[in-house]
Parts: sequence; C-alpha cells; structure tokens
Amino acid sequence: MKYTSKEFSNIHHVFQPIYHLKNNEIYGYELLLRSASHPNPEKFFSLAKKNNQLYEVDMISIEEAFQTIEKHKQILEDKYLFINIFPSTLLHKDFLLKFGSLQAKNKIDANHIVFEVNEAEKVENLEDLNHILNELKSYGFQIALDDLGKGEFTFRSIVELEPTIAKIDRFFSQGLKESSKKQKLLKLLLEFFESDSRVILEGLEHEEDLESAKSLGITFGQGFLLGKPEPLL
Repeated sequence: MKYTSKEFSNIHHVFQPIYHLKNNEIYGYELLLRSASHPNPEKFFSLAKKNNQLYEVDMISIEEAFQTIEKHKQILEDKYLFINIFPSTLLHKDFLLKFGSLQAKNKIDANHIVFEVNEAEKVENLEDLNHILNELKSYGFQIALDDLGKGEFTFRSIVELEPTIAKIDRFFSQGLKESSKKQKLLKLLLEFFESDSRVILEGLEHEEDLESAKSLGITFGQGFLLGKPEPLL
C-alpha cells in the first residue's frame, strides 16, 4: 500500500546537533525525517522505496526542511544544516527542475545548507551523480557523504564525488579508545581529507571515545553523548 497525502502531511524533522569539538560549540544540525504515522524511520523509508516513493518523500522532506529553516532562521543563523537525500532522488529526471522551483520559492541561503547523500543505495553511474552534485555546488550548497565506511560509498566514490564534508560511520567511534586499528584508519582519513574537506565522526556515545577522537585531531562530532535528535523548539 502506498503512502497517502495525509501520511505525507505528518512528516516533520527533528534536529541533532553536530559539535565543533575544539571549542565545544554547535557547528550545525542534521535534520532527521520523522513521520507521526510511522514512528520507525527505517521502516518508513523501506516502504517508500518498495512503493517507488523515495523521490516523493525526499522532495517533500526538502520542502519541509526549507520551510522550517526559513521559519526559524534567527535561531539557525550561521549554523550548517544537513538535509538527507537519496542518490536516486538526485538522479531523478525531474530533480533539478523541481529543486530549482523549491529554492526560488523559499529563498534559502545555500551557503549553510549541506546535502547529506545517503549511503544505503548503490550508485551505478558515479559520473551522472557527480554532475548533479556539481550543479548543487555551483549554487553554493555543500555536499556530505553519509556513513563512510558502512554502506555503498567506496574510496572510489570519495575520489570521484569530491564531497566537501565526510561523515564517518559510528562503527569507528564505538570502542575507539581501545582500538588502535580504528585510530590508524581515522588518521589516514584525516590526512586524506585535510586539504579540502571536513570530517565528522558520528555515533559518539562515550566520553572516553570522544576524548580519543579529539586527541586524533577530529574536529567535528555527532552522537547521543553530544545531543539527541529533538524538535527544534
């Protein structure tokens, strides 16, 4: 059964802070989609994918995010705002036209918007995806690759797509203090991204792992230890 317009009207976002670890200040927020009709986000997206509605869900999410950002622009001023999007949405034939319409309608400051590309889908044609991402970059938007080290994004994806922000999967933050292998790999990623990208370590839940991340030179972090997803107000 496909989602109805009524179910789509129940879509909203919660905000999870992303911290600058060196000065302990909020760098930005990830906007996480929620549905009052379907409390489990994974099941919500799974059914949307099964029903070929991911594009519709993503575009509604972007519009809802833009409206929320505009409504609360004084609170969110100077914060980087991460909006999730699926590769299949970016590659949809109507995406750029629809997106341009949403952007013009909502008058969003592109420089503080980060499109966080979801890792759950395999991308067959990185060249086509890169073309779309470069279009968004030309408008001033930034691009993050989500959950690096977990899903479909590979080292080739990192090289070809040239994200402005790399979000490292929570696997690497869990038990970081005790794992020399995770520490070594994070050092390599930091060295790789040092010149032109920012690295955000996700899934920080324990103080000792946070301190290890700081000692390695990780500048940005996200996780329940730093702040849980919550309504903006």
